[in-house]
Amino acid sequence: MVSVWFVLEGDTLFVLARGVGTDWVRNVQAQPAVEICYRQARLAGRARLVADEQESHRAQAAWFAKYSGRLAGPTEDSPDATVIAIDLDR
Repeated sequence: MVSVWFVLEGDTLFVLARGVGTDWVRNVQAQPAVEICYRQARLAGRARLVADEQESHRAQAAWFAKYSGRLAGPTEDSPDATVIAIDLDR
């Protein structure tokens, strides 16, 4: 189990990763089926790297808006960011 900071947009969770070479990113690329545990809920979904520039900017803007004031790193979106989308099964 990995704890992550995320934003929810519709049926998609977005997570910002520290780069495509991280274990977390390599793991979701190798096995995109994931389970999200939040409070008492368990939700299944499929993880994917976000390739669409507009989707990436939208996800990053929502993420930075949610976590502004709690960040020690960059505070605005970057075209080089590694954004993971988890499309939830509903």
